[in-house]
Amino acid sequence: MIPTWQAFVETRDFEGSAETTVDVTSNASETTLSPLSRYSILSVSGEDSTNFLQGQTTCDIKSLTADRAIPGAICNPKGRALTNFLMFIRNGAFYLVLPKTLAPPVEKRLRMYVLRSRVKIEDVTNTLGFFGLSGDALPEHLPPIEADSDKARYPVINENSNQWIGFGLGQWIFLGTSEAAQRQWAQLVEHGNASETPPSRWDLLCILNGIPTLDAKTSGTFVPQMFNLDLLGGISFKKGCYTGQEIVARTHYLGKLKRRMYLAGCASDRLPEPSENIMKQGHEQSVGQVIKAEVLRSGDIRLLTVLQIDQSGSENLYLEKSPGSLLQILKSPYPLV
Repeated sequence: MIPTWQAFVETRDFEGSAETTVDVTSNASETTLSPLSRYSILSVSGEDSTNFLQGQTTCDIKSLTADRAIPGAICNPKGRALTNFLMFIRNGAFYLVLPKTLAPPVEKRLRMYVLRSRVKIEDVTNTLGFFGLSGDALPEHLPPIEADSDKARYPVINENSNQWIGFGLGQWIFLGTSEAAQRQWAQLVEHGNASETPPSRWDLLCILNGIPTLDAKTSGTFVPQMFNLDLLGGISFKKGCYTGQEIVARTHYLGKLKRRMYLAGCASDRLPEPSENIMKQGHEQSVGQVIKAEVLRSGDIRLLTVLQIDQSGSENLYLEKSPGSLLQILKSPYPLV
């Protein structure tokens, strides 16, 4: 057994994998494993941790139970999301899965608000083993993930010290000790016919499922509704105050949302960068920004973009750095209301 999960991941030959990208016509039937090395996990614990997080996140922490996870965001006072995350309970603490590049500044910012609260915040990424599993041929004990309720969308299966966390349609996160993760990974490869794939595979499936991932270039740019966090069950409009709540609530109740996140496709010889502008032919100002992009097996690009709602039906949108790459807005995996 390799001492750490990170060392184990480094032994895998993802470059030699034939499944590094997704065939959009058959991705649901392919069972794949992906290390989540682009993510970190923060633990928030202590006697005051529930009230502390309730005042710092968009989701309702008090509704969280051991058998479900919940998405959310941490905002600045202007209501712009600094990061999005998926939260669940483990050993009595709150665990937040968030983009690795944003974990250090988010941890630092949360510590600023602790003051005299009895709260402990720590990065526990290196103490755990965790990976993503996706496809149709999943272990029998994992229920189908439904989109009709938050509980069905983000189920948590607890198995002693191991956990399976639902994350998008047909996507699961396994989390446990390094040893447990290595054993589970090996079992799925040897007996479950799962293919080993790099982190980009998981990111592409998130894009296809309409699940956003912010990074350093998009942090602090969008009100959470702009990247559909309300549609994903990550904003509570009934809880009390939290940092940025006034702007988020005003956007909701006054109906002033002018941008939404859309799934789009294009042909390009380069991967669009997060925050890259989306332009419209004949207009000098941008009409949107890229959140995340990855490559299909066909070579085409799939991306999530925050776009002006009144431009979502336009046929002459393009990437600012690739004027010849016209964007096609695709059907969303969930209703955009």
